[in-house]
Parts: sequence; structure tokens; C-alpha cells
Amino acid sequence: MISVVGSECKKNKQPVVFELEQEGAPTRAGYYFVLQLCICLGILSLGFSACSSAEQISDDTDLNTRFLMALYKGDIAVIDSCLAAGVDVNIRDVNDIPAIIVAANTGNVAAVKKLLEKGADVNARSSMYYNSTALMEIAANEDVAMATYLIENGANVHLVDSFGDPAMNWAAYYGHVSFVDLLVKNGASWEIESEQGTAIEVAMKQWNDPLLKYFIEAGAGTALAGEAQELAEAVRRGEVERVQTLLGANASPDQVDELATPILINAASAGNVEIAQLLLEAGAKPDTMNRVGQTALSRAAYFKHKPVIELLLAYRADVNQTDDHYQLSPLISAAAGGDAAIGQLLIDRGADLDHQEGISGFTSLMMATAYRKEAFIKLLLDAGANPYIKTIEGMTLSDMVGYSNNPKIAEMVQEYLMKH
Repeated sequence: MISVVGSECKKNKQPVVFELEQEGAPTRAGYYFVLQLCICLGILSLGFSACSSAEQISDDTDLNTRFLMALYKGDIAVIDSCLAAGVDVNIRDVNDIPAIIVAANTGNVAAVKKLLEKGADVNARSSMYYNSTALMEIAANEDVAMATYLIENGANVHLVDSFGDPAMNWAAYYGHVSFVDLLVKNGASWEIESEQGTAIEVAMKQWNDPLLKYFIEAGAGTALAGEAQELAEAVRRGEVERVQTLLGANASPDQVDELATPILINAASAGNVEIAQLLLEAGAKPDTMNRVGQTALSRAAYFKHKPVIELLLAYRADVNQTDDHYQLSPLISAAAGGDAAIGQLLIDRGADLDHQEGISGFTSLMMATAYRKEAFIKLLLDAGANPYIKTIEGMTLSDMVGYSNNPKIAEMVQEYLMKH
């Protein structure tokens, strides 16, 4: 699999990573705050025709091209030859990606070392790609070794991209705990608020619960004490009897954890139907939301916990409940999760097929397409979802189908559009 992270792009405040299909491997599109697809394969425009390490630089070969291709390939011998021939160590490729970012994205520490020894700017930015730095971009691969080397050589963990997102937010999007931990240990903050929130909110929107656990253990949020702490911990650990005892002693079923997430949501995320039932029986509000507007129903839908969903619906959870900002409805979350049976359950209860989330204007159909969930796409089309809605930036479903690089999805949507 060839990771094209060197051409990483951000569309509507989100980094996107694609992997070229190779030997059946799927294209992977990153979703930062909300999904937005874009094709960013410009670094391949030079072609993979770099000379082998045994070749010497000739007069009729462009030195800059040879150097960039050697960086893409991690060919140290050619890199050395080009540096000896006087190539500009801060050269940029056709997409305005600095050499240091190209090298860092290959994971080749030796190549990065060569550049830095020759004076490359470790904090150089890809101006074409929203002023990202190497440290931001390698968060996609959780390359802790590369990140460690960059930081040791002056990479600034506090720099932000064009939308105010530091490397911490990039890592939080991908849910990479070890990368976040490295950044924290080097002074990065999880409280820097970009246009789309802090790293904690990014992790929430991406359902990255292990990272949320890390943040709590690292001291994020508001510390709890006494009965509140006991109850939150008991829910996290799945201790049914302890939760029952605490509720019986008048602990609040609407208690929130350190990150202000209602404990009912934590139980739903974990698929713990027994604890969820205890909380609901004790009076927990079924439609309470976390700080990014996700309800227990929304989280259970993403994580495919059907028994919890059925329980919440029995307690009249609202299938269309959202906040006023992110507007991530349960059906949109279900579309990202991809379980068509759960989607059908929500639709049967009146879920709005064409609701658009608040940041990019994605519908459930768009979300399912972006995540390549074939069965969910078919479900939504059969249910009458509108395939002609546009995102805030004017992207259509057809655009997204093209970017998905999935022939089955393309055929399904094209056949539907021809009939309607």
C-alpha cells in the first residue's frame, strides 16, 4: 500500500489521507471534524522514474527532480549525490510541499537527518496544503520515531495550521494515543481551540474513546471527587453492581465525567446495556449530549450497539436530536459506522434521511459514501434519501462517488440516478 500523505490536503478544516489502491487495499479518506473528500495526488505528477542509487547525476537530468524523487523513494545514495551537487535543501515540489515534509512522510529518518544537517527548515510549511508542517502531517501515520526526531531537532509543537489546528489536533483526529502522548510530554496543549474546537472535541467527534480515556488520565477536564468520581469510574469499568449501589444511594443518573460527557453516553458507547438501563430507570435523560452534540443514541449507533439503541428508543430517545453547531444526528453517526440494520431501525423510527451536519453539510448518504459503506448507501437510496443535495462548498454525491474509488458504489449510485 502506498500512502500519499506527502500530498495531504485539508478541505474545510480537515486533513485528508489517501492510500492508493494496491493489491486490493482500499482507499482510506480521513475525516477531520466532518468528512470532505479531495484528490491530492500531485506528488505523483513527477512520475516514479527516479534513477536508481547506482546511477550518477547527468547533465541532461533535472537535479531538482532527481532529488525530489529520491526523497519520495528514500534513496539515500541519490540524496547524497544531489546534496553534493548543490541542490537546494529547502526545495519544494510541484504542490509546494517542502523537501522536509516529503522526506518526513516517507518515514525515513536517515533522509530527514541529511536534510536537517544541510540546514533544512524543520518547521517549513506546505503553503498549498493549509500551512501544515511535517510534524502535523506525520500524525496521520502515528510515526512516533519521526516525530521524536523532528522535535529533538526543533520542530515546534505549538504551531498551528491555517485553521488554528496544531499537531495535537491532527493526532487527535486520527486517535493516535502514543503520538498525542509524545506531544504532551513535549509541552503541547490539548486546550488549543481551533475553528472546530480543541483536541478533546476532535477526538470526541471522531469517536476516539481510547484517546479520551488518555486525556482524562492525563488530567484533562474537571476533576471529580467523592460519589461523582465513584459513579463515573464504575460506569467506565462496567461495574453493574457498583453502579446500582451508588444510584440506590441517590447518586445522580445524569452525572457527567471529567470531560463533561454524561455517563449514560459512556455506557452507550461501551455497549453496556445493563448500566444504561440502570441509569435510565433512575431517571437519566435519554437525549443529553456531550460537548460536541452527540447523544447516547448517536454514539451507540456508530459503535453498532443495537441492544442499547433499542433500549434508548424504548425510553423515547429522539432519533433526530442534535446540537445547534455540529448537528451530528444519530443517522449520520450510524452511516459512518455502517450497520444497515441499525440504520433501518432509526429510519423506521422517523430519522431524517436528508439532515445535513453543521460544518460541511454532509448528509447520511454522503457520510456512508465517504466511508464506503455499500449496504448503508443502498439502504438510504431505497428509503428515498435525496442524492442531489450539495455540501456547503457545493460538492455533490457524484463527486464523492468518484473520490471513493469504489466501482460497486459507483455502479449502485449511477443506476439509481439514471432511474430517478
